[in-house]
Amino acid sequence: MSTANKPVTNPVHNLGGFLFDRCPSSTAHKDGSVRIRFRVCSQEPNTEYGMIVDPDSWASLIAGLSVRGETSETWELARQLHNRPSVCFTIGTE
Repeated sequence: MSTANKPVTNPVHNLGGFLFDRCPSSTAHKDGSVRIRFRVCSQEPNTEYGMIVDPDSWASLIAGLSVRGETSETWELARQLHNRPSVCFTIGTE
């Protein structure tokens, strides 16, 4: 069965120990807020720190780090992209 164009329910991106994902829709932050977590293994086992970033601040972060910098146009583009449904695509044929 192909997974092309099927929604990704809650993708997690792992980058150097930082985990980024959308807050689950069952939480108070179901508005598209992004959860950033970091696990520290050197102190207590599986100690995890994190923060919640609201959708508008996330768009500001993405736009501000873009080549063009944050303008009203780049912020709006980042906000629109963030609010689009996630879609998983496969490469190749079955």
